[in-house]
Amino acid sequence: MPHDHDQDDIDLNPSQSQRLRQDLQALYTPTIDVAADADRAIFDMATRHFAVIRRRRMILRRVAATLGAAASAAAILLVVWVGHTWHEASPASPKNVPVKVATIQNDPTAHRRPDIRDAFRLARDLESGRQPQPRWDLNRDGKVDRADVDAIAMAAVKLDERVVQ
Repeated sequence: MPHDHDQDDIDLNPSQSQRLRQDLQALYTPTIDVAADADRAIFDMATRHFAVIRRRRMILRRVAATLGAAASAAAILLVVWVGHTWHEASPASPKNVPVKVATIQNDPTAHRRPDIRDAFRLARDLESGRQPQPRWDLNRDGKVDRADVDAIAMAAVKLDERVVQ
């Protein structure tokens, strides 16, 4: 016979549930009477004990937060210090190599300050097979090639010494 989930398995009428409640109270009611003073003393001891635990947890949280902030600050300082010392040790560091604004003596565009457009123009001419004029030979090696494109590009991005410091 299939079980019908719509019907309750236990049919308790109010008088039976009242009797069940009384039986459970009889079973689980403490049989020892504790004096009110003793009960209050136990309660006070428990309150003090849990207050100590609460204070310890609060102190531990504050210490952990302080240590976390100190560790974060130390990590930031370490990154800054390592970056600074690495930058100073770098052979291309502005402090080790004086940087001047590069100029092209015979700049084909006649503005004497190289820019990336000059490098792009020369690279485009070389790739298309057009023979560039000899004045584009900026590295003075006797031929106009990719090395001249690189020289123009590097000169275009150099900074003035006053800008770096």
